[in-house]
Amino acid sequence: MPNMENTRTSTLFAKVSLLLTGSMLASGAGTFIGMSMSGIGFFIFSLIAFFGLAIAVAVAAKTAPPTVAVGLLGAFSFAAGLFIGPAISMYVAQLGAQTVGLAYLGTGGIMAVCGVIATLSGINFGKMERYLMLGLFGLIIVGLIGLFTGMSFGVNVLYSLAGMAIFTGYFLVDFYRLANSSDNSWGEAVSITTQIFMDFLNVLLYLLRFLALFAGKSDD
Repeated sequence: MPNMENTRTSTLFAKVSLLLTGSMLASGAGTFIGMSMSGIGFFIFSLIAFFGLAIAVAVAAKTAPPTVAVGLLGAFSFAAGLFIGPAISMYVAQLGAQTVGLAYLGTGGIMAVCGVIATLSGINFGKMERYLMLGLFGLIIVGLIGLFTGMSFGVNVLYSLAGMAIFTGYFLVDFYRLANSSDNSWGEAVSITTQIFMDFLNVLLYLLRFLALFAGKSDD
């Protein structure tokens, strides 16, 4: 039943597109507010809100009514913006608003290209997920070690490039899931949107980290 499958995919794609647009807007509002915030109290609050709502969205996508799942996705996106707000403020101060804006556009371009490749190439990018997960664990371990020992300029560059590569890979995996899912429910749309949204934030932050490294190097 090719026509029915195409209809399901189109419907799911439309839902994810709508939700992703809303998530970006909610995150932008949260980022705008978070950029003016500082202090350990705000950090703890935004951290708890970010991870707590991430768990809530994951559960709601599978068990809750669509209105609840979509509402929690909006709240999570706003909390994510709050959480990264201070970091974005730091990058604006270091790189300039124009460069940060271009980083947002560049990340959006990467997302769009990955979406086209995953949707039209016919390649099964789902097979990459296990390797990306191993890479992500490695990224986390290196990041934790770096917190205590510090990283040289070269290691920082490789770490940033690895982060961008891994989450670009996740773009391909998640768009492949979108293109091939037989479930066009709002719960599935919320789940996929959350993953793509998180891919976007991670690619953006690793890209900004990479740019900041060379900006700092040129200031020395």
